[in-house]
Amino acid sequence: MSAFSYHIDRMKHVLFLLDFMLKKQCPPRWGLRRRAINRHYLVFVAGGSLELNWNGAWLTMEAGKYALLVPGDVVEARAVSAEPPEIVLLAFAYYEAPARANAGNTKRGAAEEPAADAENASLFGSRSRGLQAYGAPVMKLLRQLEAAAEERDDMGQWRRNMLLQQLFFAMAGEARSGARTHGGMREAIRRLVAYLDEHYMQEDLSLQALAESYGISWSNFSGIFKKYVGVRPIDYLTRLRMNHAKARLLQPLRMEEVARQVGYRDPLYFSRIFKKTIGVSPSVYRKNLDREHIVTLSPHVNDYLLALELQPFATLPYAGNDQLDGLLPYIADKLKDIRIIGERPQDWEALIRANPRMILGSDGGGRARLSPLSNIAPTVNVPLKDDWRSLLFELSALLDRKAQYTRWIRHFEQKAAGARRRLSRELRREETVMVLIASANELRVYGGRRQLGEILYRELGLLPPRGITLQDHYTCVTPEQLIRFDPDHIFLATTNSNLNRAQVRELLESDAWHRLSAVRKGNVYEVQSWLNGHAPIQHSLSIDIALSHLLKGASR
Repeated sequence: MSAFSYHIDRMKHVLFLLDFMLKKQCPPRWGLRRRAINRHYLVFVAGGSLELNWNGAWLTMEAGKYALLVPGDVVEARAVSAEPPEIVLLAFAYYEAPARANAGNTKRGAAEEPAADAENASLFGSRSRGLQAYGAPVMKLLRQLEAAAEERDDMGQWRRNMLLQQLFFAMAGEARSGARTHGGMREAIRRLVAYLDEHYMQEDLSLQALAESYGISWSNFSGIFKKYVGVRPIDYLTRLRMNHAKARLLQPLRMEEVARQVGYRDPLYFSRIFKKTIGVSPSVYRKNLDREHIVTLSPHVNDYLLALELQPFATLPYAGNDQLDGLLPYIADKLKDIRIIGERPQDWEALIRANPRMILGSDGGGRARLSPLSNIAPTVNVPLKDDWRSLLFELSALLDRKAQYTRWIRHFEQKAAGARRRLSRELRREETVMVLIASANELRVYGGRRQLGEILYRELGLLPPRGITLQDHYTCVTPEQLIRFDPDHIFLATTNSNLNRAQVRELLESDAWHRLSAVRKGNVYEVQSWLNGHAPIQHSLSIDIALSHLLKGASR
């Protein structure tokens, strides 16, 4: 079904707003580089034709056809006819209200809150979209929209939004009319696709016999199938088999068995088809399964991926002074085989050739200059936050790793609970523990809001010094002010911006330092700067290191 025939009932409660309209006469040999779509678009072909690569499948868009693109789609286009294509591009947003009027729940664009049914999270579900034909009423409205684009005042904007609403009404009407006219053929194709989905593994599967069994002429089958599904039947079957093959390559099966289970007698022929369709041979794909060609623009995100039992394909270098071969030191051994990329042109060229599946970005400073990567693969922003658990869960949902998330959280909580029990037996209840970080120009006493303080105070249940709370991030102090906290234990580290130990040496030599109870008792534990972070593996190692130091301190 088209997006409009499937969602007509919902569209009755939608207000469409035009962001901009572009009419373009494309030059000869015109092309559009592959990119991820970040808003809603309608693309109409008014003349000529073009080929559109839509989420991995090449489709021919001729004059009189349109496509609906939604955020997350990955597209590429090129002119293929002697007559350069003429396209009309509409960018739009929409407000969707529930069937029962409730102004407080109005949504903008795709739903802002996650829906239980991912298919219905947006008005335009992915399984209900494909190339559609449009007629004279739609063309007339497009011309009216073009004329209205010259009206620059508020009334002109109002008029354009009214015309856009009429445009969607006209397209929905055409879709419904087409559904009535072609309902029998549409149902036959639907049933045929369902049969392929269930019986793709049959080696003797005959598309001709299958088409004829559903009452479809073999001479017309390919065109009819492509009209309703968007790709040729052989391409649909091949892609279906390859997707199932990728799932079987996760298992310890011989290549011959993988080929047989997806409908190929000859494993060599299967290998050729797999490489042609996926881009790499089955053996190379299996070798790189744990990487999945994910690129990270923040070195700290690599910690989260490893916790989800994934390795990135490439990453930007870690710039801390404690870096090890461009990697965070505590996970460098796990990432020793991945590619470190910089900003040289040859780095990006190699990345393009590698055809990454996804790029995980970051809000980090200076990363905006890397936004052109969205032309290489879908880019997902990964804002690092205090709540590392919620970020780990979001990534697990994005990468289909919820089982790994559950396994990691269970392991972490068991480790934390065991450490709490041991510390409760070894430390006195009133003993206090401080996190002290020496930066380039200040001393910071950390609270329990994030980083190492969160592990000590929230996960291990230790007592912060007087005046420090679980809600604090950090408080800047002088060496003389430390005496007012006077902790029983001190975890001391530097920050990565601290290029030398001059400030630490000055602190350790001060009279105020030697008056502290933790110093007199020998309960000062110098730890690596990376320990004061907020990521899953980092926190797990923090428990081990903190437990080791505190148990040694308690035994003295």
